[in-house]
Amino acid sequence: MRFNRADLKNMDAENIRVAVRIRPFTEEELLQDCECIVNTKDKEVKVTNPENGKEKTFNFDFTVG
Repeated sequence: MRFNRADLKNMDAENIRVAVRIRPFTEEELLQDCECIVNTKDKEVKVTNPENGKEKTFNFDFTVG
């Protein structure tokens, strides 16, 4: 379903829920000893830049992972 700007302005923000799912590593990623850079706690997701260690935090209604 697509929305235009007028549709979005008329929507009640309480009706929108956002979820994020963190998938497990694939077998190939495990064999390559990849590093997990995403962590979840409650409704918060932290993504760590592996090059400089800086974190960015995002908030969602639901997290799974």
